[in-house]
Amino acid sequence: MHLLAATQGTIGDGGEAVDLAQEPADILILSAADSELAALAAAYHAKAGELPPLRLASLLLLRHPMSVDLWLDRTARHAKLIIARILGGRGYWRHGIDQLAAVARAIGIKLALLPGGDAPLDEELLERATLPRDTCEALRALLAAGGADNAARLLDFAAELLHDETATPPAPRPLPIAGPWRDMPAGDGPVAALVFYRALIEGGFTAPVAALCDALERQGLTPAPIFVTSLKDPAARAIIADLFAERPPEVIVNLTAFAAGDDDPLSAADCPVLQALPVGAPE
Repeated sequence: MHLLAATQGTIGDGGEAVDLAQEPADILILSAADSELAALAAAYHAKAGELPPLRLASLLLLRHPMSVDLWLDRTARHAKLIIARILGGRGYWRHGIDQLAAVARAIGIKLALLPGGDAPLDEELLERATLPRDTCEALRALLAAGGADNAARLLDFAAELLHDETATPPAPRPLPIAGPWRDMPAGDGPVAALVFYRALIEGGFTAPVAALCDALERQGLTPAPIFVTSLKDPAARAIIADLFAERPPEVIVNLTAFAAGDDDPLSAADCPVLQALPVGAPE
């Protein structure tokens, strides 16, 4: 699987065209959300050799009409199934949607044009898709639910659609607002709770959490990673309080933002709280 390989060039009107230089594949998925692309990439690699060839691309790199035309000619027209998540609807990517729909209808490509985020199906996009409403809704629900498990389910379903458009879609598994990422520790060692944003699970960015768990284990601690939507969410706070009551931590490593508001559930644990800073840039 190739994620993308971009080469930029300046056009006469001052805009930038990008050639993704992607080789063709049976399945193409477009999205403006890096976290979504990362989750799909992780799910694909976890199923190495089990799925048809896949290409992922960011809509942010296909803004210029020439970028779209290059990608359509080099990659899209050779696909069997294309899933595009269009945050902002047709107005956000009008040239891309219209050209993609025209190519799909002319060649017979299975095309799903879906809204971004957790928005419901967009009728203007739906009428330009070539897949039926029920199939588009199934794909939308899996992507909207987020997470590595739902990404894997979507890829399995996409592979089935290549051969059977009437394939039964898997039901998405919505993530709870908070909970243990792994089973709560059962041993007698001192517990180190790791609190991190659920968005890391949704986007498949849990490698830093796993690495931190491994490092804590090497120091003789028992890591208990817990994900949350926000420490300001009352329901998430209650879940954390219950987990801490089940197995009180000796130390907490907080990977969320600093502000937790009143009644901070971490302070209520009455143990040291260390603030860790996940960073996505070298500076």
